[in-house]
Amino acid sequence: MKKSYVFNTLICCGCTALIFLLHFIVYGGVLLEKPLLIGIICAVFIAAATGRIGGSREPWFPPNHIVTRLCQLIWCAALGTIPYVLCIDPYSLDNWIVFLLWIAVTVIELVHREDNSAAYSIAMVLALCVTGAFLLVVHPITVSQAQGIVEQAGYTDCVYYKVDADGNLAHEDGRPDGAIIYVPSPESGERSDYYAFSANKDGEKYGVLVSYFRGTIDEEQKQGV
Repeated sequence: MKKSYVFNTLICCGCTALIFLLHFIVYGGVLLEKPLLIGIICAVFIAAATGRIGGSREPWFPPNHIVTRLCQLIWCAALGTIPYVLCIDPYSLDNWIVFLLWIAVTVIELVHREDNSAAYSIAMVLALCVTGAFLLVVHPITVSQAQGIVEQAGYTDCVYYKVDADGNLAHEDGRPDGAIIYVPSPESGERSDYYAFSANKDGEKYGVLVSYFRGTIDEEQKQGV
C-alpha cells in the first residue's frame, strides 16, 4: 500500500474515532440519532481511502446506458431530498454529516475518479468540521454538564441513564441489560433530546430528565411510587 493511502486512511480513522468519542463519551450516546448508519458510511470512506475500492476503474455501464441514467436520477433525487430533511429537522447532526458526505461522493465521482484517496480523507475532515460547527452553533450540553445541573438542584448520587426513545424507561449507561428507571415523557420535546439520571434527594430516589439542548430539568419522577 502506498504511503499516501496509509496517511489518508489514518486521517479517516482519526476523524471517525473523534466523532464517535464525542457521541459515546462526551455526549452519552445522544449526539447521533443513528450511529450505526454513520458508522457504516465512515467505514466505506475509510475503505475508499485505502485504495481498496474506487480508484482507477472503468464505469460498470456506458455513460448513456439506461441503467447509468436511472442510477443518476435516483442519486440526484436522494441528494435533493436531504436539504428538505435538514429544513424539517435541523437539529440532527446525522443529517448534516450525511448531506456533506453525499455531496463529497458526488464530487469525487465526477472529478476525482482516477485518484480519490485524498479526496475521501478531505471529506472526512470536513465531516469532523461540520460536527464541530454543529456543536458550536447548537451548543448542546454534555453528560458532565447535565450531571452538574442535577447536583445543583440538590440531588446526590447521580448515575447516568440512557433514555429509551420508544418508552418511559431509561437504562443505566445505555445498556439494555442494565438497571432501569421510570421517567415519563415530557411534553416539551422528544425523549431522545434528554439525559436521564437516577439521583437521591431527601432520602428518596428520583428519575430526572435534563434537556440536551436547553440544559434545564424538565421532569422529576419519584421512583418506587
